[in-house]
This record gives sequence, C-alpha cells and structure tokens, in this order.
Amino acid sequence: EISTQEKGHGAQRENQTKCQLLQTQLASIEAEDQFGTVLLIAAEVAKEGGIQEDVFNHLSRVGKFTLKCQLTFALAALHSQYEVTQRSAAAFLKARLKDLIATASKPDAEKMPEALLVNLCSTLRFPE
Repeated sequence: EISTQEKGHGAQRENQTKCQLLQTQLASIEAEDQFGTVLLIAAEVAKEGGIQEDVFNHLSRVGKFTLKCQLTFALAALHSQYEVTQRSAAAFLKARLKDLIATASKPDAEKMPEALLVNLCSTLRFPE
C-alpha cells in the first residue's frame, strides 16, 4: 500500500520505491484485455471492499495510466459487486469521458481500441 501522507524522508523514499514498482508492474499488463478487471480486483482486495473515487484518481496518478487504461478501469468497476465502487466508477468515468472528448480532436490524441469504444457505448446505453 502506498501512503498519501508524508512521514519523513525515509517514508518518502519507501513510497517512491513502491510507486516505481507499481508503475512497472502495471505497465507490463496494461495491454492485456483484462487490465481493468485485474486492477479492480487488486484495489478491492487492498481496500477490503468497495473503493471510493479518490482511489481511482490516486491509482491513475501514481500508476501514470493512459486515458485508455483509466477508461478500462472505470468500465470494469461499473460491474463491481460493491455499490460504492459502482457509484465512484460512474463519477470517475464521467470525468474521463470529458477528457476523451476534449482530446479526441487533437492530432496527437491517444487512439482508443474499437473494442473499448464498443464496450463503452454498450455500457452507457444499456445499464444493468
């Protein structure tokens, strides 16, 4: 677990090492189809239940997730067994959709895989 509170130079160094390890591990699986689901399971296990929107934001920032990874994570979380995770995922997804719309017309915009966009449209159109 990576602490968000500073507790001295030693704790900062330990957190920095943990962040680098997390970034490396996540980068190695971010191309996997089940990235969002794997990350969701790990987050819910670490938090021993549902996760709040701040956890989505914190993981995305610390993990240096691409927009594609953030959308995948949010879509997976919409199907969580925990209602708090579902609500938090919806709020997080809303913010990421604004980011997607804002950057979509830029020439250097990240290209979203068709499967992700289909899943996104399907989820938004036909809620469970």
